Amino acid sequence: MPAMLAAMFWSGASRHGVIAGLLSGFGIWIYTLLLPTFARAGWLPDAWLLTGPFDIELLRPESLFGLSGWQPLTHGVFWSLAINALVMMLVSMRYRPGLSERLRAARFLDPYRQHPAQANAADAGRLTVSDIRELATRVLGERFVSRAFDDYVAERSVALRGSDRADRALLQFTERLLASAVGAATSRHVLA
Repeated sequence: MPAMLAAMFWSGASRHGVIAGLLSGFGIWIYTLLLPTFARAGWLPDAWLLTGPFDIELLRPESLFGLSGWQPLTHGVFWSLAINALVMMLVSMRYRPGLSERLRAARFLDPYRQHPAQANAADAGRLTVSDIRELATRVLGERFVSRAFDDYVAERSVALRGSDRADRALLQFTERLLASAVGAATSRHVLA
């Protein structure tokens, strides 16, 4: 549920965050619902249900962190969803979504937004060096883009870090690079 809500309403959710959230939520579900069921069935020792693992009462599966008084199902679902959402948000803030994730999500988050052809110059200012490089790599290939970006760095004596915002010069360079490749492909197609 947290991943679906984040997909619909929060553009900051990343693939890494969703996966980490799902795994942690599933782990809490197993700990608060499945293992106590196995313990009551006699498949596991049940002493840890009353005292918690390592005699830490805050970790009792049916009153996790001291929250008690709920039905076991309600308690397990609450903690599973809460931990899922918390981990998803924290990991997504640490590992921001890349260009490809943002492009895929944009269609669903704001379907009435301007198309990239109609985007204004302010949208271009949000792109990072790694976004520009990823876009060029998709069209031109890794070797060609690496060589072109290395030449760009050598000619201008600048450092390109992936998380830095792409400046106008880099955007224009990448635009010319893509245009030359598209133009070369078009002329080959016309000549053939």
